[in-house]
Amino acid sequence: TKGEGVGTGMGLAVVHGIIKSHDGAVAVDSLPGQGAAFHVYLPTILAEVEALPGVIPRTIGGSERILFVDDEKALVQMTRGLLERLGYRVTAFTNPEDALAAFMGNPQGFDLVISDLTMPRMTGDQFGRRIKGVRPSVPVLLSTGASESLAQTKVNEAGVDGYVMKPFQTLQLAAAIRQALETSHRRTYDWA
Repeated sequence: TKGEGVGTGMGLAVVHGIIKSHDGAVAVDSLPGQGAAFHVYLPTILAEVEALPGVIPRTIGGSERILFVDDEKALVQMTRGLLERLGYRVTAFTNPEDALAAFMGNPQGFDLVISDLTMPRMTGDQFGRRIKGVRPSVPVLLSTGASESLAQTKVNEAGVDGYVMKPFQTLQLAAAIRQALETSHRRTYDWA
């Protein structure tokens, strides 16, 4: 439904993935010229959910500064909220050029960068290379709903630190961030 160069139109696919991962469904009613109605169905939880010992890591959040960029406005808002609930300070953009300008204006102002892989005007791997060209030590993660093999290929090509799969699941995203930050800290101390 998006025009050329306006975005990937992955928003509904991301929503569908999230809903499906919770055993739900999405139904669409659409009439040409009259719009569309999306109905989200989620199962009811009747019992209390118990935490499994050892599943949640001791440290899943932090207080570091994260630069987040994705061309889907709803995903930016949702992810910013998720990261802030984990304790991170988040600067978020829907435009990679604006995100790059913010980084260039203060390269030491961010501890980690997360960028969507598929964006108009500048792809995530291009964005990551530009970030690393200014400050090679800052960890950069690419986010994607594409295949893991494509994600790994783009990580290798761009020289960034890893990837996270969409739709984001809190524990996986938190673990990827902690791993990237800890690896970056170890590299920094190895030079000391």
